[in-house]
Amino acid sequence: MLQQDIRQLQMHARPTIGQRSGTVLVAVLLLVVLLSFIVVAFMEDATSRIKYYGLFHHQDDLRVDAYSALETSLAVINQFREIDGEIWGPAQGWSDPLEYAGFNTGNGTRINVRILDESGRLGLQSLDEFTLRLIFQELDFDIRESQELSDALLDWMDPSETRRLSGFGLSDYRNLDPPYSPANRPIRSWDELPLIHGFREAFWSEDGRPLSRLRQFREAISLYYNGPINLNAASPLVLRVLEAQGRLDRYIYENYRTGIGSGYRDTGIPRVIRDANEAGYLGEGDGEGGGPVGVTAGMLRVEVEAIRGEARFLISTLVSWSGSNPAGGSGQGNGNGSALAGAANLGYPFQIHALFENRKL
Repeated sequence: MLQQDIRQLQMHARPTIGQRSGTVLVAVLLLVVLLSFIVVAFMEDATSRIKYYGLFHHQDDLRVDAYSALETSLAVINQFREIDGEIWGPAQGWSDPLEYAGFNTGNGTRINVRILDESGRLGLQSLDEFTLRLIFQELDFDIRESQELSDALLDWMDPSETRRLSGFGLSDYRNLDPPYSPANRPIRSWDELPLIHGFREAFWSEDGRPLSRLRQFREAISLYYNGPINLNAASPLVLRVLEAQGRLDRYIYENYRTGIGSGYRDTGIPRVIRDANEAGYLGEGDGEGGGPVGVTAGMLRVEVEAIRGEARFLISTLVSWSGSNPAGGSGQGNGNGSALAGAANLGYPFQIHALFENRKL
């Protein structure tokens, strides 16, 4: 009787064929899921590596295409300069230089060219306290805020450690947490702006988003150019400042640009100004801190972007046609040695003041 009970217990404990098959199937499914995760992770890593190596290996090809497009763009602009005698603005016909030249890389690379006139802006290094306050007031800051911002900006750039009445000096920056020091030199990058006392609160929201004031300020101010202001490229804020200084009649200026009452056919592109007096320039002195007013492009910022698939290459450069060495020039006086003197003797009609790869000015 006991043996029979033991035999029955063994029979109940022994798994059936169906139970054994189910266990094996679950194990196989778990293995398949695990292998799927491994394969997906491997593919994602492999895809990232392929994209990275693709970006890296395409850089040399894109660099060649970008520099070719830059040379072509500058050649087109110079052609208009030789024909017209001056460079006034893109309304001359050089707004899309690659299309004008019929430029094509022939290898599927897409080229974007962006040309900005730095001479249509107020040179920051030449602005005095009065003009700076006027700029901030035109951006809808009150008188007190305008004085504080202008003084803080001048203190940041001033090499001396003397603190202005409403400014922010070295000792004030040293008392911040964390402490740091002002640059005590002209601003070289817009990245410095939020470091200046009061500017982060004035031009950025609490969650760090730039306000429209910042775009207007940057479009009206040049960190690199300090010559005559080109009326053909002046931003609305620059025009308001010139008008507030009594240096421009905006009514006459805007009527001239649109051709009202002159029989000029409005094509959607502002009319080229060749004479400042025709555009409403009052001619009553040059004003304070803004530099003289003109109608020619003194410095252009040319940005060329070459794109192929996920790979991108960017060239940002500052170019002028003043002070360059024409063909046959001696190349002397540049103070940079024989190599640059020899380059100047190549006869380039333009002069490159700054050039950056994969970084905007």
